[in-house]
Amino acid sequence: MFSVLNPEAISGIITVGSISTSVLLEIYRLHIPLVMVDHEDPAIHGDTIFTDNMKCMQELVLMLVGKGYRRLQFAGELPDAASFRERWLGYRSVLEEMQLQVSQQADLLGPDLDHIRESIVAMKMEDIPEVMVCANDHMAAVVIGALQSRGIEVPERCAVTGFDNTRTEEPILATMHIDKENLGRRAVDQLLWRLEHLDGPFERKLIYSELIIRDEYNAILP
Repeated sequence: MFSVLNPEAISGIITVGSISTSVLLEIYRLHIPLVMVDHEDPAIHGDTIFTDNMKCMQELVLMLVGKGYRRLQFAGELPDAASFRERWLGYRSVLEEMQLQVSQQADLLGPDLDHIRESIVAMKMEDIPEVMVCANDHMAAVVIGALQSRGIEVPERCAVTGFDNTRTEEPILATMHIDKENLGRRAVDQLLWRLEHLDGPFERKLIYSELIIRDEYNAILP
């Protein structure tokens, strides 16, 4: 990257989403102030800005359990991003707190979208849960497509939830609305603060998101 950019002319860098460790190490070695949005790396010390993935997922799952759902499955590419892993932990923590004995189907945890889609297509009908809790709305759309390809009605037979509120055209029962503009503003605020406090301890900021329950599917909730 710095073969085309002059590092001495860069005051600070904001990264968004997953960035390779090699690129982050290159920035780190040059002592350029760094703020990572929606990503962290154990090899790098830097400021990070995240949606409060764990707490938000806990709220979503508590809503589902409160409405009477008991047979749940999580679908998401866990190796893909720190955010997905945090959402998975939030999901699992609610099941444990509510003492729900749910046996997670490992094939729904990755490693990629195609594998998850094929797993749903091959799943025995009796193993189809009441609700699929997905790591984000894109995953929810993939899950919905796989279920509908088998003639399974969504959300009547199997409800699907998402996270990030990006696929409003899909029959997604509930999702979390992430204010991406606010994430960007807070990242800039943090970078400006870091430029004035180069020796201060690194910070991890969590920003809450809003639970969205689609009105047109309210009647489907048990």
